Amino acid sequence: MRIRSKSKCSLRELFMGLLFLRNKETNIAQDPKGENIIVYLRSQFGFKSSWPVNQRIDELARLGYIEKHCYNGQSLFSVKLLKIRWCEPEPAKKLKSKPVKKEKFIKIEKILAEKIVQKEGSVQETNATAAPVVQQKRFGILIDYENLKRHVSTAKLLNFDWLFEPILNQGKIVGGYVFFPEHYGTNMPVKTLSNIHRLFCIVCPKDIKNNGTVKDKDTVDS
Repeated sequence: MRIRSKSKCSLRELFMGLLFLRNKETNIAQDPKGENIIVYLRSQFGFKSSWPVNQRIDELARLGYIEKHCYNGQSLFSVKLLKIRWCEPEPAKKLKSKPVKKEKFIKIEKILAEKIVQKEGSVQETNATAAPVVQQKRFGILIDYENLKRHVSTAKLLNFDWLFEPILNQGKIVGGYVFFPEHYGTNMPVKTLSNIHRLFCIVCPKDIKNNGTVKDKDTVDS
């Protein structure tokens, strides 16, 4: 990506920048360090503030090019690309209207009335024969990260699809929490669970005894 000063990048240029950053397997674009992608783009395009990038991100989402994939209300960690090609919007063509004869208008009105009656009849028939809607299962996730790290291989801690896909095949995840000792705070798998999978991270401090000594045991279980 080319860095420019006093940038006035267009929506297309910003979209091409996101294409440059995207993962081709997941279609997700993010800062290479996994931090706020808006701050990263601001520095790459030479903006003095994040506001212009925010404005263009919102416009790209409104046009259907991206969605805010991982957003906690203050920082945007990644976006998901819904398109991989830029399509310039075509200007709307102005149609010349011709005067409609009264007889033709009455005929059109009659045809529309007949179609409405037919549609209402088909909707009632469909409602009568429709199968009952099965409510999707909802799941909550609680993770003891210390136990997870102890019993799972390092390779599995880099990609949690093996953990979430079996659950998503049966329903949807409505909430998730991961409990971890405070010295794991900068651990990359913990950041992945927070930033990519949007689990709430809860830090569990060490167990301190009455005499002021720190016992080598975390309070995750309690």
